[in-house]
Amino acid sequence: MMCRRLAFCVLALVGVMALASCSGDSGDEASAPTTTQDSSGGETGGESGGDAAADVDWCTVLDKAEIEAQFGEGGAVSEGTPDDVVAGCEWEVGEDQSAPGTGAINVSNPVGASVGSPEERFAEYKASAIDAVDVPGVGDEAYYEPGFAAVTVRKGDTIFVVQASFIPEPEGIQAKVEALAAAAADRV
Repeated sequence: MMCRRLAFCVLALVGVMALASCSGDSGDEASAPTTTQDSSGGETGGESGGDAAADVDWCTVLDKAEIEAQFGEGGAVSEGTPDDVVAGCEWEVGEDQSAPGTGAINVSNPVGASVGSPEERFAEYKASAIDAVDVPGVGDEAYYEPGFAAVTVRKGDTIFVVQASFIPEPEGIQAKVEALAAAAADRV
């Protein structure tokens, strides 16, 4: 379990570090609240740099039945637990996390420090991804990163990641994670 969280945190940290290194701004202005317009013309903003994901309850974007439909062969699926390491939620699959076929599903906001528009941030994430594969029909844009079994989605001003952490990875993991990302995108 700790290795799965560590891998997920490393993914989120790499994205934040990549954006921070590109900003070129070393003053306090980088941490100042900003205001942007959302797709309805209303203003969003605050400490999250206008990232709409700050208002999402990540434990409500998927439910146990959806996860069981994709990964239930690994065992019973837990209730979603807010993740105190990253802004997100985690569901465990299987009671004995050391048994083959068990794992976890994580949904979270990888943004942390926001630099640029959601479209620009998403493009930066995708550019830094290894072997990114476009996932059409999920949110406004999405890609799958095979090395992390993760789909990164942008829907409007919200960017989030759905990641499956299983050892060994179940057959068809990409399609399964894409299906969960599509379900989550419908609720964001």
